[in-house]
Amino acid sequence: MKRMDEQPRLKLSRAGYPYAYARISARKGRLIPRSEYRKLLKMELNGITRYLEESSYKEAIDALVAQHSGVELIERAIDRDMVRTAAALRRILPAEVRTLMEAFLGRWDVQNVKTALRGLAAGISKERMAALFVPAGALDEGRLLKLLDEESPAAALKRAALPGTKEALAALQENDLVAAENALDRAYFDGCLALAARASSEGRPFTRFLEEEIDTVNIRTLLRLKRHGLAAARIMPHLILGGAAFDERRLRRLAAADSVETLLDLLRHTRYRAAFDAPTEDLVGLELALERLLVRRSFLFTRQQPLTVMSLMSYLFAKVVEMRNLKTLVKAKQLGLEDEFIERKMVVA
Repeated sequence: MKRMDEQPRLKLSRAGYPYAYARISARKGRLIPRSEYRKLLKMELNGITRYLEESSYKEAIDALVAQHSGVELIERAIDRDMVRTAAALRRILPAEVRTLMEAFLGRWDVQNVKTALRGLAAGISKERMAALFVPAGALDEGRLLKLLDEESPAAALKRAALPGTKEALAALQENDLVAAENALDRAYFDGCLALAARASSEGRPFTRFLEEEIDTVNIRTLLRLKRHGLAAARIMPHLILGGAAFDERRLRRLAAADSVETLLDLLRHTRYRAAFDAPTEDLVGLELALERLLVRRSFLFTRQQPLTVMSLMSYLFAKVVEMRNLKTLVKAKQLGLEDEFIERKMVVA
């Protein structure tokens, strides 16, 4: 394998790609705006389905309505639309920009493989696991379904052959599924950062976004593990290096906090302070605040440099967030939860 400094440069046009970015801008215009979520909150499931039938989700719903209904129809249509969106972008993007997009979409490969690992470890049926796959990355539906034919998580991991497989297999040998998943996550971000670095100055906005996303993932991990009282030595292996604000020394300082309260005080003195302004230890609320902050900053990167790869990346990230919001909404509606409670659980920048 070539060393990083021997990898060829990824040459992006300094003039941008006006046609491709115009198409992406049009797709951004079809994302559900903040005001529409308030309308959706007032609807029952049938109303939400009808609303989505009049949106970019129409094709996916039409293709599935004969086999599914209710929440299952909406969730499967949301996943199918993401796969369709990825395929459409592959057709319109120049090759060099498509390379960066594929790196971003690799997160679906990681998510799908983690779904397979958890399902195989828990003995969940193939049908149930297959319904959770979103084959928007390099692993298509056929390859993902073959993972479910394996008899163990380790065998499925070997078949998937994602970056980080060696480290993940070592973790599985210790029966540590969480460490195996973390190994895949670290390898994913390392690969994205390495690719963005090869794009020189034109890839810098993507690098900045990835670095802030790594910070967000690390903060979330710190909060969860510190809530369980883990010591710094047990927390550090779960963190990812390469973030914007936290190098290894600062991560060790955060991991060494003697309580959640101390950790929150430290985080209020970082560039992510806006997510921790409210005096609360509600873990879900803090994670949602972090996610909203990341969404806002991704759009800011795009406004500052509209013809860079961040126009694409911010759209893809917003699409992922929209998927999560819609699934949160319909699940909560199914459970009969209050509209005010549902709104607090959605990430709308």
